[in-house]
Amino acid sequence: MVKPQDPGTLLAQGAVVARLGTLLALNGASGVTLQGLTFADTTWDGSALTLTNAPANSIAGNRFVDAGTAMTLTGSSGNVIEANRMEHLGAGGIKVAYGSNGNRISANSIDGIGEVLKDVAGIQLYGTSGTLISGNDIRNSPRYGISIKNWDGATVNTDTVVEYNRIYNTMTETADGGAIEMLGRSNVDTRTTIRGNDIRNVGGLATDGSGWLDRQKSFGIYLDDMANGVAVRDNFIQNTGWASVFIHGGDSNSVTNNFATLSNPRERFIRLEWVPSAGTIGLLANNSVTGNVISSATGVDYWEFWTPGSYTVTNNLLQGVRGLTGGDTVSSGLFANPAAGDFRLGSGAAAGLGIHDLDWARMGSAPLTVPGIPSPGAGGGGSGSGTTPATGTSTASSGQAFSPLAYIASYGDLSAAFGTDAAAGAAHYAAMGRAEGRTVTFDPLAYVASYGDLANAFGTNGDAGAAHYITMGRAEGRAVSFDPLAYLASYGDLAAAFGTDRTSAEIHYITNGRAEGRTVSFDPLAYLASYGDLAAAFGTDRTSAEIHYITNGRAEGRTVTFNPTAYLAANSDLAAAFGTDTTRAELHYLTNGRTEGRTTGFNASAYLAANADVAAATGGDLTAAMRHYIVFGRQEGRALSPASAHRAAELASGSGMLAAAGMG
Repeated sequence: MVKPQDPGTLLAQGAVVARLGTLLALNGASGVTLQGLTFADTTWDGSALTLTNAPANSIAGNRFVDAGTAMTLTGSSGNVIEANRMEHLGAGGIKVAYGSNGNRISANSIDGIGEVLKDVAGIQLYGTSGTLISGNDIRNSPRYGISIKNWDGATVNTDTVVEYNRIYNTMTETADGGAIEMLGRSNVDTRTTIRGNDIRNVGGLATDGSGWLDRQKSFGIYLDDMANGVAVRDNFIQNTGWASVFIHGGDSNSVTNNFATLSNPRERFIRLEWVPSAGTIGLLANNSVTGNVISSATGVDYWEFWTPGSYTVTNNLLQGVRGLTGGDTVSSGLFANPAAGDFRLGSGAAAGLGIHDLDWARMGSAPLTVPGIPSPGAGGGGSGSGTTPATGTSTASSGQAFSPLAYIASYGDLSAAFGTDAAAGAAHYAAMGRAEGRTVTFDPLAYVASYGDLANAFGTNGDAGAAHYITMGRAEGRAVSFDPLAYLASYGDLAAAFGTDRTSAEIHYITNGRAEGRTVSFDPLAYLASYGDLAAAFGTDRTSAEIHYITNGRAEGRTVTFNPTAYLAANSDLAAAFGTDTTRAELHYLTNGRTEGRTTGFNASAYLAANADVAAATGGDLTAAMRHYIVFGRQEGRALSPASAHRAAELASGSGMLAAAGMG
């Protein structure tokens, strides 16, 4: 029996009862390309796509939604799994198992897994070798982001590379796990590399019988049960439960040049602990933790050791916490501007320790190798300085894959032809749209965020938003008005949390921001008009302005100083041409007014002082005063200041005297 929270919505939308666990199976097939397909509505315990003894296939640019596991590979090697979008899954994302070697898993977007089964991962391996897991965006998992399981001799994983993935909000409903977890019970040298990943918000939820335990036994990178031979380097780790990195009984692991921020008293950077139940092989040996950058807000020691065996922990760069050995260096200003979400290396002491900055631009993205698939999404802003257009930060765009419904919604002719037939939209793009130069321009979540009724009805279901626009919204004259980057730029806490991630901004506004009374206040054109270097670099490009402010401008102390209403009031010809249209004023200044040397200031206070009736009517509001002058005062010949009003009165008086003397 199902008792819906909102029966009316269920009755209006209907329900789907899944019958099949697998929609497509490649058994012994090779050289197959699956592209632009949607796999939906399977049983929660099924796998929408399976590859069994199926080598050298390409699974790219597809969507998996409302399924169990998105795909499972068994004995299937040399496959490319690229730029797929996976969301609302009952179980996990991609499972690669038993003799599946040399597979490439890159640039996929995986969001909202484990909605039924909780012991899941966005990407899980067991019994594989030579797997590359690169540039994926994995969010909102009840347990792992990436899990590499070695339970026994049949499930050993070797030569795995896990690099430049963005992994946010894991361990939301379980404990004893991590954003990246590796189990090593066979006690072999795994020759694994974990590098360049962006890991944030690792929860950890458990109960002791008396209540819930939050942030319980959760880790950023968890090398569990004798995981050996792992190089952990160049990762960014923030907001975990117990430790950024936990080595549990492993040997010959190195932890180098990672950046971490510690924010709760239970949290450490490194935890070393033996595994008593494993006997002597559970003892640690030859682990090194060197050259890491660790900033603590709690002052608690950055290490925690429980029979740690032989280790080297030294030459780490610290802030807010003491060193373990004389080789550690305590400094300040480790990051460029952490309050603004800028964690680029900022301390000069780093060079002396051989520490280098992270490759922020590569996090959450990977080059596409399958010809003809739509880009999984443009990156957000860069973490560089100056006016160079941004190219990618630690919190760049989530990189969603191609959405057929968004593609249909982008074009009136496609909407008329296909309606909400996603398969027809995907087929059109593959057959004709790409060659015609068509792209996806419609943003479903921004559309939903633009209207309260849609947000209440659809929440963060982007496909429902696109379908509404196709079937009703276009005809109703609805349009996208919500600007996710301007929303992020309007709030420092959001910019710090999400960087330039448009999707996260849209989801936040729909789920929280609207209810909190948040609004978009950042004006990108006014920001450009406030600085000559930005105007010269970006012209009237709103997106570049927003990205620059989020990634650089706020940290540089830049603010919006250009007032388009004042610009109109100061230039009568513009006021006559544009009225109070501030957008046209900004565009004029950026394209013409700046080079013409136009005046941009208007003294609204003086105008009110000279016109008591206007001051009374506007209540002293300076913006209202400027608007009054643009619409009325200019044509009425109103004085701009008390001095000019006095001179006008004197002239009027003098003219009267001359007239009385017969000289006027």
